[in-house]
Amino acid sequence: MSPSAPSAVPARAVTADARVASRAAMFILAVTVFRLMWLAREPYPLYGDEAQYWTWAQALDWGYYSKPPLIAWLIAITTNLVGDTEFGVRVAAPVCHAIIALIVAELGRRLFDARTGAWSGALYVALPAVSLSSTVMSTDVPLLLFWAIGVLCLKRALDPGSEKWWMGVGLALGLGLLSKYSMAIFALSAALYLALSPPHHAVLRTRWPYLALALGLAIYAPNLIWNFAHDFLSYRHTGDNANLTGDLLHPVKLAEFIGGQFGVFGPIPFALLLFLVAARIGRLYRDDRFWLLTAFALPPLALVAIEALLSRANANWAAASYVTASVLVVACCRQMLPNLRVLLPIALGLHVAAAGVMYGYHDLARLAGIELTRKTDPFHRLRGWDHLGRAIAGQLAQHPGFVLMTDDRMLFAELAFYVRPRPTQVAWTWKERATDQYQMTTDIIEYGNRPILYLTTNPNPADVLARFRETALVGNVTIPLYRDDARHYSIFALQGFKG
Repeated sequence: MSPSAPSAVPARAVTADARVASRAAMFILAVTVFRLMWLAREPYPLYGDEAQYWTWAQALDWGYYSKPPLIAWLIAITTNLVGDTEFGVRVAAPVCHAIIALIVAELGRRLFDARTGAWSGALYVALPAVSLSSTVMSTDVPLLLFWAIGVLCLKRALDPGSEKWWMGVGLALGLGLLSKYSMAIFALSAALYLALSPPHHAVLRTRWPYLALALGLAIYAPNLIWNFAHDFLSYRHTGDNANLTGDLLHPVKLAEFIGGQFGVFGPIPFALLLFLVAARIGRLYRDDRFWLLTAFALPPLALVAIEALLSRANANWAAASYVTASVLVVACCRQMLPNLRVLLPIALGLHVAAAGVMYGYHDLARLAGIELTRKTDPFHRLRGWDHLGRAIAGQLAQHPGFVLMTDDRMLFAELAFYVRPRPTQVAWTWKERATDQYQMTTDIIEYGNRPILYLTTNPNPADVLARFRETALVGNVTIPLYRDDARHYSIFALQGFKG
């Protein structure tokens, strides 16, 4: 028997749905435009990791010491289009999150209805973690983009006659792996969902999931080859980050990670998610729509929570959970627990208010007559790098032909961006094996016959100075940050590297 024709949707309902979707899109657009305008002011210097990714973008490759390459490719594109500025480095972050929010809205619409989709997209774009992530360029940005694309493509691929969407799943998987290795959890979530989904577990007996997996691995393969050629540096660094040595039970670290999720996902959404997992997991499984969302929300959160218990985990490491968790929480409030619908606008309002405080933190403190200190300024790690760059540029102008040497990865990256014209740099290392990108790609032996300007926070680096025939302290640099805090550096002129 041929399937019956779908019943006609009343024109009034279509119009109402379009109006709801339009309002959500306008909210997402307005938030994104505000973020772009805020970033265009270039309110803070680049964070060390951002500066590091920028240096990677100056030498494009298939891999880097600590991460796969897509973050560098993305920054190379945006800085060439927008300019080699702080804004050029960061501009993709709010744009990508806006696209993710629209994908989240479409996923909610396809699984449930237009209002659920609209609330899901609006909630996602206003999440505390997204408000912060939209101001910095990190590997989470492309990871979450391809995670969201992958989930939506999987939903489409499971519709009758839509097998071509499996190629979208594979494409998202491959590009996600080139963004961050934790994209591997996406494949685990997809397998878990299909294996335990009564309507779809038979899909695992078809060729499509495996073709998608093969496509994803083929796209990712160049980074695997790069790692093979570089002694698997990125993989070993990822393993070192896991730090699964010594005592393997850290309940305080687990509690800190769980507590941090109230700040990442928001206090109301995360409390709702905990309630759903603890008290409604059976209902979530029995409805395949909820099970799809749960299968992509819980594994990242659970795996990182286990890592926090065994070692440590940063609060943002489970960020991928909240792509589908945004839809899950909204859908449960609207479909499963309608009495809790009132929490959605409250949560959205709290998130917007918190974002307003974050974006205007320094202005609000100034208006209130509050003098910030290192302890009261959450942005203290971003301050002063542009001033340091100008100070070192002045020193290099007085020492033409000198190579700039540092002994800290973050310092190397910040100077690479903020010293203009860009200096010749070398990283000092005292270990047999490189511990960062700059130790891997620079070698003091290549510059041993040239004079070196050595910048360090150590006022008496005797071990380093002993490796050169001629040494002299040429100056000290102080970068004031607050009334009671400053960064202090010593600058040495070195010649005649002994080896």
